[in-house]
Amino acid sequence: MIRHLAFVLFLALPAGAQTRDPDLPPVDPPGHWRQMTLDDATSDSMCVGKFDTPLCAVETVIACFARKEWELCNAALQKPGYFERSLTGRPVDFTKLQYRIERSEVLTQEGIGRIPRRTDLERSGDYRIDVLSRDCYREIGGENCSFGFSDPNIFTLRNADGRWIVLNWGARDFRWPARN
Repeated sequence: MIRHLAFVLFLALPAGAQTRDPDLPPVDPPGHWRQMTLDDATSDSMCVGKFDTPLCAVETVIACFARKEWELCNAALQKPGYFERSLTGRPVDFTKLQYRIERSEVLTQEGIGRIPRRTDLERSGDYRIDVLSRDCYREIGGENCSFGFSDPNIFTLRNADGRWIVLNWGARDFRWPARN
């Protein structure tokens, strides 16, 4: 009886939950925000600059923009010197960048067609991770974390010889990196 009940419950799971890829990060529950600060010691991520998992690659790009450390973006893209911006830091009242995983999937041909303004870089088997983010600033009486985008950034990633690389990222109307 219990065996039959377990089988019925397994069949009732959504198709994606039955075959979830272990490298895909789970979608964050409503209201949960991860923290990326100006240093590794106080950030939630333990793998900035590492490319062992898709999430590590995504968090490396997040750290690149939160910390204005462009070499992190270049490493995630495997394109040395692609980002050559001035090394101006964050405003003094910046405290952290908060982010949450909104979507996580292995791409199929159909899924590639649903990526807004996609380039010709993606192919079946690549990963898509959508990340919503917002900046936090010190204000009189506390911290304000309401400065963010209404649409998540869409990251597409690929495993290349055991190392996850970021193929592309950006919001619906704007994708990095531009195609050469």
